[in-house]
Amino acid sequence: ACAQAVADAGGAVAVVAALQAHPNVAGVQVLGCTALSRIAASSTACAQTVANAGGVLTVLAALQAHPSDLNVQWNGCAALSRIAAGSTACAQAVADAGGAVAVVAALQAHPNVAGVQVLGCTALSRIAASSTACAQTVANAGGVLTVLAALQAHPSDLNVQWNGCAALSRIAAGSTACAQAVA
Repeated sequence: ACAQAVADAGGAVAVVAALQAHPNVAGVQVLGCTALSRIAASSTACAQTVANAGGVLTVLAALQAHPSDLNVQWNGCAALSRIAAGSTACAQAVADAGGAVAVVAALQAHPNVAGVQVLGCTALSRIAASSTACAQTVANAGGVLTVLAALQAHPSDLNVQWNGCAALSRIAAGSTACAQAVA
């Protein structure tokens, strides 16, 4: 209810504006991505509101501007994951904007950080689950090898294993070509 109130009041638009006004301030990027993530997580309508406000491109800009900042990568992956979970249209918007490529870059930049691996695998899983085209986009972005690397790097982390397997399953379900990429 509170996230809906924030969305209804124009919160997503205000957060996007703050992120765009301060692209080089990692702290603003962390908190902005966190806010967009929390708004998007509350409902399909809120996820769409975040996407419509320019949230996808703004989160991607944050990820690209701060590749070595663990907190930006963590919260950016969470935001993309939650936006993509909103609906097929939201996931398509994330895929079309280059979300899979950005998530793969985050996973590759922080291979030893289980939290980033969990959120990145979750984001790739949610993008791939929305359509055959999105699954192919994830595969083409290097998602399969990157998820496999996460699984291998964190064999005892249940959350990485769970979300990595979910990502591979959803990529493989996309098409025969995607299944062959996973195999």
